Amino acid sequence: MKNSVITAALLVALYLGCSQGQKHDVLEPEWPRYKFGGEALDTLTGNLLDSCQITITAAILVYDDDFTSATTTSDSNGSFLFSAIPVGNHLVTAEKDSYCASKRRIAIWYKDKIDYQIFLYKLSDAPDIAVSPTIFQVTLNMGNSTDRTLTISNTGGPISLNWEIDDFAGWLTESPTFGSLGEQENQDVTLHFDASGLFDGVYNTMLNINSNDPVNPVVEVYVQLTVQ
Repeated sequence: MKNSVITAALLVALYLGCSQGQKHDVLEPEWPRYKFGGEALDTLTGNLLDSCQITITAAILVYDDDFTSATTTSDSNGSFLFSAIPVGNHLVTAEKDSYCASKRRIAIWYKDKIDYQIFLYKLSDAPDIAVSPTIFQVTLNMGNSTDRTLTISNTGGPISLNWEIDDFAGWLTESPTFGSLGEQENQDVTLHFDASGLFDGVYNTMLNINSNDPVNPVVEVYVQLTVQ
């Protein structure tokens, strides 16, 4: 019994000594940083672009709370270099006078990346989307269907216009749903309205036409179907 009491007292003293003794700081992990660089080029000519301002901004899963963004400028050879970018996913933005800004995501994971190419095109070369019409109002009897035509055009420069349609209605389908148009080209899209299985009423939706037009990247087309 005596030995048990002595043992218990020693354990309590040892616990108190550990809990009240010298405190140890928790060491935070040192996340690695890597080089990130490459070249800025003109999309059409392939010429290297100087004086291009390039910013890399922390996006998600960036393992360094001290890093938010860093900026540099391409040199006379079109080259740029960041010497220490932390592991994670980042947004790379490139800007130059008279050129369209470029935004891309880049992942940096445990290795240098110094061969990245950024392509910019001049505002005068940029595609320019035109959509006609931007409003459809269709009336159908229950169970019937009909088609309408939507025209998409590239009224801009020599850069191809790449477009794609998003819609959110089961009673409306489009064909085609994506495409690419050269300078001054246009394309017809068939909108198919189907009142099968619908009750009397008014149905509304919005077509989103997404493209690489730098000024107007999303064109909305309002669509209304009246079933009677």
